[in-house]
Amino acid sequence: MLEFYKTFEDGTRKIAEPEPGCWINAVAPTEEERNFLIEQIGILPEFVKSSLDEEESCMRR
Repeated sequence: MLEFYKTFEDGTRKIAEPEPGCWINAVAPTEEERNFLIEQIGILPEFVKSSLDEEESCMRR
């Protein structure tokens, strides 16, 4: 799931589509969402892959 947020003068709000200056919350992204992050947003594939690696996560149990 991808969610997009942006900070405005009156606070941070969820927005419908990514835009410059927003941040993206990615929780268990699908393959399609991972491809979107890489191809449309320009995130390096290595960053996407490592962020999904349980051994690299600071949330390890």
